[in-house]
Amino acid sequence: MLKKTMFAVICAVALCAANVTGQAKTAAKNAPATSGSNAAGSQAGENTPPASTRPIPYYGKVGMVDKANKTFTIEGKKSTRTFSTTDSTKMEKTGGAAATLDDLKTGEYVRGSAMKKGEGQYQAVSVKIGPKEQKASTAQPQGKSKKQ
Repeated sequence: MLKKTMFAVICAVALCAANVTGQAKTAAKNAPATSGSNAAGSQAGENTPPASTRPIPYYGKVGMVDKANKTFTIEGKKSTRTFSTTDSTKMEKTGGAAATLDDLKTGEYVRGSAMKKGEGQYQAVSVKIGPKEQKASTAQPQGKSKKQ
């Protein structure tokens, strides 16, 4: 008898919890916009993530360089990303030498960090032109072992 009573109590608690959760979700959907949020943005941009608040890494081969608009593209398998540069964009070649947008060539490998501005649109924070440098191997020379 005690087991049946415990089972009934557990089921009742579970049903109440599910009902409260459903009511909370409904209330959140129907709640008016607060003074700190944009009502139009919360309606239209519900499924779109907000713009990035910190730089994200990127890498790839340059598809096109537009010196007049200070932009370059990186073509991926599924989409093309456009990166804009500003006077504060840090540009350098492999090895650390300073670079400019004039040093970017189509087909050249680039990497760096950028802030997302929109779908496929980024503002480059840093650009490193050329392949990544290989670090010197830290492996022990052949023929010698640690244990002798």
